[in-house]
Amino acid sequence: MSNLASAKDAEVAVLGAAMSGYRDIDDLLEMLEPSDFYSPFHEEVWAAIGRVHGAGNQPDPISVRLALDSAAVKHDPIRLFDMAQLAPVIAQAPYYAQQVIAAAGRRRLQQAGTVIHELGSNESSDLEILREEARAAVDDATRGRAVTAARTLAEILPSVLDVAENGRAKALETGWDDLDRMIGGLAPGRLVIVGARPGVGKSLMGTNLAVHFAHRHQHAVLFASLEMDAEEVLQRMLARHARVNLTALMDGKTTEAEWNRIAPRSTELNEMPIRVLDAPNQTVTSIRREARNFQRVRDDLALIVVDYLQLMQTSGRGTNRSEQLGEISRGLKLLARETGACVVAMAQVNREGTRHADGRPRMADLRESGSIEADADVVILLHQPDDQLPELEVIVDKNRHGPKGIATLEVQGHYAHLASRAWSPSGGAA
Repeated sequence: MSNLASAKDAEVAVLGAAMSGYRDIDDLLEMLEPSDFYSPFHEEVWAAIGRVHGAGNQPDPISVRLALDSAAVKHDPIRLFDMAQLAPVIAQAPYYAQQVIAAAGRRRLQQAGTVIHELGSNESSDLEILREEARAAVDDATRGRAVTAARTLAEILPSVLDVAENGRAKALETGWDDLDRMIGGLAPGRLVIVGARPGVGKSLMGTNLAVHFAHRHQHAVLFASLEMDAEEVLQRMLARHARVNLTALMDGKTTEAEWNRIAPRSTELNEMPIRVLDAPNQTVTSIRREARNFQRVRDDLALIVVDYLQLMQTSGRGTNRSEQLGEISRGLKLLARETGACVVAMAQVNREGTRHADGRPRMADLRESGSIEADADVVILLHQPDDQLPELEVIVDKNRHGPKGIATLEVQGHYAHLASRAWSPSGGAA
């Protein structure tokens, strides 16, 4: 008997068992989706069984026939009775379901192979993009189940009510209480843009967030650095975590007391689930690829830091740099949705940001902004009011999920550390 014939027999067996009184229909519906069936008719029958059971009724040939009729699916009612009679052993329904799932998985792998073959024949697209599309095809196939794009309100409502009762539990605090009061922490699937002039503190905020998420929350972090190499990134993380002088670390002039602090903290850093990507000419595609690779070994990737946005490369489809950056910001937003991580992307601010009456930058000052501010869930702008004072204003200028405002952080530059100081519920943000 061929594999195809065996798969069809398994499909008939599981459908027949479901219509012959199998008790744990919920388990079968959890295991199998309509798209797992090879036969289009069997797919329709399984969907009808789900509707009958969902309405609180026991699936049988008559109730399923009525469900098919209401969906205007053409069928022969005799086939439904034949399926019920052909079910060998009703209790073996889970076994038949596993056979259907296995056959569906093999078909998806074959389809992925066809997609990869077609990609290999495409000479007009960038090779890096083709490779990522091939990876995505394999990932989708090996998940073994199709992704349903739309969900019913009944499926969405429990999570909405859970948030209403317990708050945004999935959002992870930043370590700065005054900032968290406004943005509620960094939530999965969101894009946060941090804009500032050079040297004001974008990279400092990024490295602080990375260490906090990995150490305090014990979640995986991907740090995509386009400005600093991995060693420089780690120097800042070590200075922040061990409270040692950054300049001394960089110049090889650490004291014995500092080495005593470095020893235990470097061990902790070594165990933190942080990956640093410092390859030149990074793109959204290359970061997505690295995130996928990371998630294969760590399914708790919670934060992706990109430092910084204007240094990223694009496919070149945009006619000007503004359009290209818009393509990048949209790609980062999709990256957040696809990975379930919060993406924090640093961005440069134009010189015009220093020419406002109060000296504070605005969203419109984001260099070659394109649609950056439109794609972002939160836009944070950093401003140092006085070069002689260790203060940094963190201006929340856009916040889809809360208020705007200003948090003032203390800059401990020698430790590469930002610490909370004060909070203002209003003012400062345009």
